[in-house]
Amino acid sequence: MYYIPEHRERMMQKFTACAEQGIPYDEELQIVAADGQRRWVRSVGQPLYDNRKRIIGVSGACQDVTQRRERERELRKLAYITEQSPAPITVTDLKGKMEYVNAAFEKLSGYSRDELLGKTSAYIQSGNTPDATYKSLWQAISTGQVWTGEIQNRRKDGSLYWEHELISPLKDDLGQVANFVAIKQDITAVKEAQQELRRLAFEDALTGLYSRGGFTQVLETRLEKEGWLADGIVATIDIVGLRDINDAYGHNAGDQLLKEFGRRLTQRADETRLTGRIGGDEFIVFLSPDCTRTEEERLEQLLNELTQPMALEGTQIEISIRLGYTPLNQPERSIQSLLREAERALSHHRTKLSEPWVAYDGKLQEDSRLRIQLTRELHQALKDDQFELHYQPKVDLETGHLIACEALLRWHHPELGLISPGVFIPIAEQSQLIAPIGAWVLRNACQQLQAWRASGLQPVSVAVNISLIQFQTGSLPHQVKRILDETGASPNELVLELTESVFSDATTSLLDQMHALREMGLRLSLDDFGTGYSSLLYLQQYPVDEIKIDQGFVFQLRQDSFSRQLVKAVLMIAESLQADVLAEGIETADIGETLRAMGCRFGQGY
Repeated sequence: MYYIPEHRERMMQKFTACAEQGIPYDEELQIVAADGQRRWVRSVGQPLYDNRKRIIGVSGACQDVTQRRERERELRKLAYITEQSPAPITVTDLKGKMEYVNAAFEKLSGYSRDELLGKTSAYIQSGNTPDATYKSLWQAISTGQVWTGEIQNRRKDGSLYWEHELISPLKDDLGQVANFVAIKQDITAVKEAQQELRRLAFEDALTGLYSRGGFTQVLETRLEKEGWLADGIVATIDIVGLRDINDAYGHNAGDQLLKEFGRRLTQRADETRLTGRIGGDEFIVFLSPDCTRTEEERLEQLLNELTQPMALEGTQIEISIRLGYTPLNQPERSIQSLLREAERALSHHRTKLSEPWVAYDGKLQEDSRLRIQLTRELHQALKDDQFELHYQPKVDLETGHLIACEALLRWHHPELGLISPGVFIPIAEQSQLIAPIGAWVLRNACQQLQAWRASGLQPVSVAVNISLIQFQTGSLPHQVKRILDETGASPNELVLELTESVFSDATTSLLDQMHALREMGLRLSLDDFGTGYSSLLYLQQYPVDEIKIDQGFVFQLRQDSFSRQLVKAVLMIAESLQADVLAEGIETADIGETLRAMGCRFGQGY
């Protein structure tokens, strides 16, 4: 063995000084061992004296400290990485007192390291995190388990912030837990976006009235409390000519009109009236029973309140409305049923403008007969191959290039012609035919992919709609794999679109199937985002690769600040989930450009 050249001279100097001057030495130097490997040794030496205190030699020893030096090097590396990490990191003792915080945590909390060391987490707690969260945290880490969860803390300046934390026990050389390491992520922006979406889901941002979801919830609570108010009325109202007003006076004027209209609705919105805005120019009202006035008298008063001329941009504007309503009567129905009835009456009023309003009269016999007929003929349609797929392009809003398409199912009835999926899909779901029809769509879409490839075309991915019932079979991944194997289509070219309704049956089976489909290479897309109540509850639990903004919000984007705010919130949520965003129902270049400028990358038509 011999010292490396860089250390040989240094060792000779130390040895000479010890032998001649009696100066002890304690050095860590590198040697080349007999096997040719470099190793670190600790070399210590003491002078030897005779009886006359004269130096007669040197007593020395060497110790191999290579492993210790390697550990120290690794620790220095880890310390550097930890300190430079963009993720806030803290280390506490067993009582929760902070022994180390990195620069990222100093920046997040606003406190300096000196201010934090020796303090417990109580020093920065907001007081808003539930006690149950801290209880579960300590139960986990005190038994050596890893804990993950969300905690709200308070910065030095008093502002609140949210963290997602992963806390792990750190053991000493004896295997005993000595410290806790917390790796944190600032999720404040995500939480604020979620809160804004919840607010938008309950309240209309422009008018301050209830949104559809808010109105539904409040009316449902009221009827549960007061009982079924059989003489009550649910009415839907839309403003005639709002688009013309926007074109003539600008969207700001249109917004002023909507605000004033909402104010008129709420002038008498006490315990006898609930009001909401459920669309661009569509409002909803619940009128409680009033034994002193007839149904017609109550509607007449409402009509008079809403149709008074309005001053707008220095001009008196005549206000016209359409109104459809449904009396609660009997039997009791769900709030959603009442809303559908009122909206059907409003839709019918658009064809009967001479009437002041239209009531839902339960005239469904013809629809029922048609539904029975179509249920029977759907079976035959599947056997006779009466279905066909139309492919709607999806484009990159930046380049205009085709990036994918959606397979849209159409039924070509031999006598009735093309039947809208809005008519036959609900019937298929009720008659348990949606699963075989869904399999037909999957197979034909995959066959089309192969046909494009055989024709020399460069295939793009195809999106296929999947229903809740197909997931409820529990075998959707197996069915998809079988169809892919039989057709030769690539899973990377297939996208499955599911609506928020699938989350109404949120189970481990649903989650397992979604994971299995993604592991096969398929992408999952959440369709019609913003129209249901479950999105925020399940987005973080259930994996999706794409979020599609409902066409209703896209259509109102340039006229309605509510829609603009919702689109911005969805884009922020999607970015935090690393999911793509696609806007549906783009009918004009202006809308496409507006979405592109907002940061929405992809879109499709109506």
